[in-house]
Amino acid sequence: MAPRDDVHARALRVDFRHRMRDRLDRWYRRPAVTGDPWLFARRRAVARLSCKLEAARYAYRMGIPIPERLALADSPEGLDFDALPERVVVKPHDATDSDAVSIFRDGVELFTGEEVPREGRRAFVAQRLRTARYADARSRLIAERYVEDYEPRFLIPRDFKVFVAGGRARVIYVNDINGPPEARNRSHWDRDWRRLPLLQSDYVAGPDYPRPPHLDQLLAIADRIAEDLGCFMRLDFFMTATGVLFGEFTSYPNAGCDFTPIGDALLCDLMDRFPDPF
Repeated sequence: MAPRDDVHARALRVDFRHRMRDRLDRWYRRPAVTGDPWLFARRRAVARLSCKLEAARYAYRMGIPIPERLALADSPEGLDFDALPERVVVKPHDATDSDAVSIFRDGVELFTGEEVPREGRRAFVAQRLRTARYADARSRLIAERYVEDYEPRFLIPRDFKVFVAGGRARVIYVNDINGPPEARNRSHWDRDWRRLPLLQSDYVAGPDYPRPPHLDQLLAIADRIAEDLGCFMRLDFFMTATGVLFGEFTSYPNAGCDFTPIGDALLCDLMDRFPDPF
């Protein structure tokens, strides 16, 4: 092994950011054809799940509940905002980190706090696309029914994000992005809802939430998906008053950045103990 390759191999053992960059190269930029065509096809199928449309098709095949899709369009002009409900979410099919997502609720867009009447929504969504980091004019737009958190005080529903490996849910984190950036917070938990140290350094630590009412359902769905995929992945969910809804797959969580040393060690350990089969 060349010295440069040896440095890269050591980095992969201890740095989750390097793990994710390695995955990005192997899964998306220069996917290597393995000796087994089935394994190569499996990797490509799993990699495509990061597209929200592919994720919805997967959930439909698996019988997993997801937010109700109301419309699909190639541009803001293709969405009939007069026909959509007052409370609605519009998001690109291919973006990440809530980029260019608009949540309209009772005349207000919740991410920005701006008042946006129904007749101004098309222009608002178009502007969000023009200034997006990860989406652009080629992105298809999904309109979904607004999902309400099981605690209605969270106007933007919290994400319940689950790291899975080895066919099982391993770590859960609650992501609260309500309010200004400095108020946004995360908290990390194990399967038994025991608090873990903060695994990421880019948000402040969240409160000690009581055990969620639908934790068992969350774990059952996450375990089922994890067993089917067989690889390390992050699964994003919402939790409503009536149950859990699956949101999306994240194969490249946070681009591997801004994890604490504990977070790096924990997630790298999961990938070592339960290596991807393809």
